[in-house]
Amino acid sequence: MSGVFGKPLTICLAVVLTTLCGCGHAPLRWDMTEKALLGTYVGTSVIDAAQTGKFGDNNHVEANPAVKVFFGERPTFVEMLALKAVIFGAVWAFLNYVPTKHAQRKIYLGLLNAIQLGTVCWNVSNGAGLVLPF
Repeated sequence: MSGVFGKPLTICLAVVLTTLCGCGHAPLRWDMTEKALLGTYVGTSVIDAAQTGKFGDNNHVEANPAVKVFFGERPTFVEMLALKAVIFGAVWAFLNYVPTKHAQRKIYLGLLNAIQLGTVCWNVSNGAGLVLPF
């Protein structure tokens, strides 16, 4: 495991992920479009994590400086998945309390999906392919 924080950070991320999964509730006040947008965000995040893990198998290095601080230049799929889970928990907590008037939640989810889809496309254009982790 590489990076500044290495194994202790991975353990902390696993604890946070377990806590989020244990106390989280399904978004009951969300309409079908919002749930579909959230599902798309989660799916593309998993694909991005798998692509990053594939990059670690060759000469590519992680381009995101925030990820480099935590996991170094070649993070593994598991490290990226743990980080994505923590980010998802924060995103979900924020969006779950955003008022639904004026379609604010849909706008935020649309922006998140655009960023995540852009990242997946960038990874594909740099040789990662469309990788599924299963």
